[in-house]
Amino acid sequence: MKKSLSIFITVVLISLSFSEKQENDHFYYCFDQKIYMNQATDQILIKFAPNSGREHLLAIVGSDASLQETSNCYLDEGRHLRIAVLESKDGKSISPATLEYFKAKAEFSLIK
Repeated sequence: MKKSLSIFITVVLISLSFSEKQENDHFYYCFDQKIYMNQATDQILIKFAPNSGREHLLAIVGSDASLQETSNCYLDEGRHLRIAVLESKDGKSISPATLEYFKAKAEFSLIK
């Protein structure tokens, strides 16, 4: 009885340890080390349509109280906004409703 109980506990612990390992096939190599890439859930990268200005970004941030602008904004040669990174104010995951809002708009697109 003790032997079967210890075998059962061992099997359960081994299976739990394997289930906690992250299955991630997105990685790159740097200095002969495998580096795994994890998707950030508290930030979104937005690509803007041509001729979008900084005021467009400010309007987006102003309309959604859960988002804030980061310093990561990239402008093209004409000083038009091309790409911006927005993050959640509370550090939590960005809501699915917010992501759907950005997917539905034609003037910008989410970059995954």
